[in-house]
Amino acid sequence: MTDRTGARQSSREISPDDELTQNFEFRSALDLMLAQIYVFDPDSLEITYLNRSALDRLGWEVSDIAGKTLVDVARKMSECEIRAHIRDLVEGREREKTVEIIADDGTPFEIIGQLLDLPDGARRIVAVIRDISARKAAEREMENFRTLLARAKDPILIFRTDDLRLTYLNDAAIRQFGWQNVRWQDKTVADVSGFFDPEQFRMRTRPLLAGRCDSVRFEAEDLNGIPYETVLQVIRAESNELRFMAVSRDISDRREIEKRKNAFLSTVTHELRTPLTTIKGALDLIESGTLGRVDDTFRPMLELARKSSDRLMALINDILDIQRFESGNTPFDFMSVDIGQLVVDSVETMRAQADRADVSLCLGKIPEGCMAIVDPGRLNQVMEKLLSNAIAFSEKGGRIDVSATCHDDDLTVAIRDFGAGIPQEALDCIFDSFTQADASDTRQKGGTGLGLAIARRIIESHGGTLKAESRPGEGATFRFTLPLAREGDQDDTGGSDVPSHGDHL
Repeated sequence: MTDRTGARQSSREISPDDELTQNFEFRSALDLMLAQIYVFDPDSLEITYLNRSALDRLGWEVSDIAGKTLVDVARKMSECEIRAHIRDLVEGREREKTVEIIADDGTPFEIIGQLLDLPDGARRIVAVIRDISARKAAEREMENFRTLLARAKDPILIFRTDDLRLTYLNDAAIRQFGWQNVRWQDKTVADVSGFFDPEQFRMRTRPLLAGRCDSVRFEAEDLNGIPYETVLQVIRAESNELRFMAVSRDISDRREIEKRKNAFLSTVTHELRTPLTTIKGALDLIESGTLGRVDDTFRPMLELARKSSDRLMALINDILDIQRFESGNTPFDFMSVDIGQLVVDSVETMRAQADRADVSLCLGKIPEGCMAIVDPGRLNQVMEKLLSNAIAFSEKGGRIDVSATCHDDDLTVAIRDFGAGIPQEALDCIFDSFTQADASDTRQKGGTGLGLAIARRIIESHGGTLKAESRPGEGATFRFTLPLAREGDQDDTGGSDVPSHGDHL
C-alpha cells in the first residue's frame, strides 16, 4: 500500500445517495489503495464510485463519472458479455466472482467482484481490479522451469526438508526408478536408494539448510545398483516452504575409470613405498654415524637426499589417502571430542615447526566444552595440513592467528596467515588435487598439492565445510565449520567407516 496523501480532494466528492461510499474515512482508505475499485449498479451497470487508482488509470476526474456505465470503460466487452460475467452474482449462485482480462495495452488484470446489499435496499457490485503482470511473469517463469526439469535427461527429485517426502519427479527419474505406474507421491527419498542413512543425511545437509554452503554432493547407488552422483540444493517452493532439489547423474563409466586409476595408483605407490623406506632407513643410519664417521663435506648432500626422500614419502602417503577417499574405504573412528581443546593441542604440536620457520603461532579466544562427534586423529590431520600450509606461505618474522567461535549448532575454526595471499582466480580450485595458487609455489615452498584436498574431504566427511578467503597481499584465511553434538548423539560410533567423497544417500 502506497501513501497517496497528495490525492486531489475532488475524488472525495461522490454521489450523496451512495451509502456504500459516503463515509469520509472509508473513501480515504480506498483512495490510498493501489488496486482499482469500481462500485456500480448491477441492474443499470451505472458507475457510482471510482477510487483514485481507477480514475488515474482512465484519466478521469470525479466529475467524469456521472452517467457513465461499465460499457464506457470496458471497450472490449459488450453489455451482454458484462452481464454474463456478473449473472451468477446477481442471481445469488456465487458470493464472489473472479475474472481475468487483458487491457488494450496488453496489461493483464484480475477482477474480483462481490455483490453487496445496502441498508436502503439498493444493491451494488464492488469490483477490485489488480494488475497481475508480475504474477503472470512468475507463472510463465515457473512453467518454463517445470518444462526444463521435465525435459532434462538427468533424474531430478524435489522433496520436503522435514519428512523427506517426494513432491516432484521428472520423467527421467520416474523411468530410472520404474515408477511409471506407481503412486510415488506417497514415497520418501529413502525409497530410491538401497543405502539410505537418515542420520548421515541429516548431518551432511545441516550446513546446507543453515545457508553455510550452496550445495552438497553425494554418491549413491539406486535400487538397481547403478551408481549416481547427486548434487543437492535447497530451493523455495511456490508455498514459500524450503525444499531439497536433487539432480543425479549416472557415473558408471566414471566409476570404472576411477577404479582402474586407483588400482594403478595403489600399485605404483606401494611399489615405490617399499624401496623408498629402505633408502630412508639407509640414509638415517649413515647420518647417525652408526656405520662410521661421515665426512663433513658429505653432510649437505645427505641432508638434501633425506629431505627429498621425506618429501617423496609424504607425496606417496597423500596419494594413498586420496585414493582411499575416492574409493570410499577411508576408516574413521568417531567419538565425542572437545574441539576447542583439540585445536589448542594441535597448535602446540605445530609450534616447533613454526619456530624453525621464524613464524609466531598466536592463539585467540578458544571456547571450552564445545563437543562434537569426530575422528580426533583425522581432525588433527586437518589442523596439521592447514597450519603447515600457513607456515609455508608466511614470511620470516610473520604470525599466524588461530581462533574458534562456538554457535548454537556448530563451531568454526579460523586459521589466518599474513603472507602473499591467494589470487582470486585460484580460490575456486584451491581445494582440487595437485593444486597450489602458483605452480612455482610447489617448488619454492614444498608440499604435494594434495594437503588442502585431503583436509576438505575429511571435514566434509564430518558434515562440515572448509572454505578459503583471501585478498592478494593481505594473507589468507581458512575456516572450517563442524556441527556440534546434540542431545542423543552417540559418544562413540565404534570406529565405523563413514565414507566421504562417495557418501551413500
